[in-house]
Amino acid sequence: MTVQNTLGLLFAALLVSNFKGRDTFRTIIFAPATFSVLVVGFLWTLILNPSWGAINIILTKVGLSSLALPWLGDEKLALPVISLTSAWQWVGMPTVMFLAGLVGIPEELIEAARVDGASEWTAFWKIKFPLLMPVVGIVAVITFVDNFNAFDVIFAMAGARGTPNYSTDLLATLFYRTGIAGEQPSGLPNMGIGASIATMIFLILMIGVSLWLFLLRRQTPSEI
Repeated sequence: MTVQNTLGLLFAALLVSNFKGRDTFRTIIFAPATFSVLVVGFLWTLILNPSWGAINIILTKVGLSSLALPWLGDEKLALPVISLTSAWQWVGMPTVMFLAGLVGIPEELIEAARVDGASEWTAFWKIKFPLLMPVVGIVAVITFVDNFNAFDVIFAMAGARGTPNYSTDLLATLFYRTGIAGEQPSGLPNMGIGASIATMIFLILMIGVSLWLFLLRRQTPSEI
């Protein structure tokens, strides 16, 4: 969520200005979001393969063989790597939303700041970013909910058990194994525990989203 939204804001700030190839860059950023999550997960599993994956081969070719790691086989690396893969695929969504928010900011405010001697950096953080806070709140809520409930990318790259050794296991995969697939000695799903896990997911999301919206309303009461 942090990587995805931070990069989305950075890309939006770059794309709001006019430069050659801007439309091509927009397409490149948003294109992965149109792909199937299972396809993306499978392709990145091949790319990250420790034996013949493209990343480790490139690292070995350039003399960085010490950095050629078992990306999805290390308990400490697996979840961050899958998280970055998900962020790579979905960074286009916050980029588009932030870009729409930046385009809607009156240009007169920016021009007035420039006349007063403000740099582009100062104009962004003192004018654009505060006016963008309602959009930031919406994007934060959407990405929080989506990433908290992430199941498809974990299932595609690490399986329902969150391998290796459950290091990539999330509440969503635990719910699937318990309430749907049936990780029980009998092989049957336990609907009671599955319902309990689903209820806990709902409560955590409700508390997190409510708290964020409450803080956002206090910061920008006139814009929400």
